This record gives sequence, C-alpha cells and structure tokens, in this order.
Amino acid sequence: MSTAIKIKTARHAKNLTQQQLADATQVHVASVRNWEAGSTPRDAMLEKIADVLGVSVDYLRDEEDEVAASAEGYDFDVLLRDLAEKMATQLRVPVERVKVVATILS
Repeated sequence: MSTAIKIKTARHAKNLTQQQLADATQVHVASVRNWEAGSTPRDAMLEKIADVLGVSVDYLRDEEDEVAASAEGYDFDVLLRDLAEKMATQLRVPVERVKVVATILS
C-alpha cells in the first residue's frame, strides 16, 4: 500500500476531513490533497501526520509490515471501502465484481 493510500485510510479511520488534517498539521488543505494523490511529504511533515493519525512514520513510509500496522485499530469498513475503490479505479475491476467481493468480505 502506498503512502498516499495509507494517509487517506488512516485519516478516514480517525474520521477526519482533509481540512481537519490540514489544520492539525498546520498546512493548506491542498497539501493534504497532494499527499493523498501521491506526493510524498518531507520527513518532518511525515512525523506530524503520523502523530495526528496515530500511526508510525515507518508505516506511512511503507517500511513497516502492513498486516501488523493494519491491525492497530483501523475500521474494517474503511479498509474495505478503500480496497473496493482501488479495485474499481486502479485495477479496473467491474463494479458488479467489486460488490461481490465486498459482500463476501463483509
């Protein structure tokens, strides 16, 4: 999972909007949008983001084991929604099949 997806997933798990994350990290909301679109924040900013989202910097950098990190209290529904979104957009899986997978996993 990319840093961008991890930031977005952790933000959703904390029920934060992009604006709330921007306010908490003292940046413009456009920066949050950029991070979630694939721009990698600098190390000092990654530390702030990790602190606000309650995850480790190593997790955000893609260096920590994803299975262990994902078990740290993330909402399964958020992870399932993000998986479905990735299947539909990046893997181009037809929506009907995404719904079947979502039904099986839930």
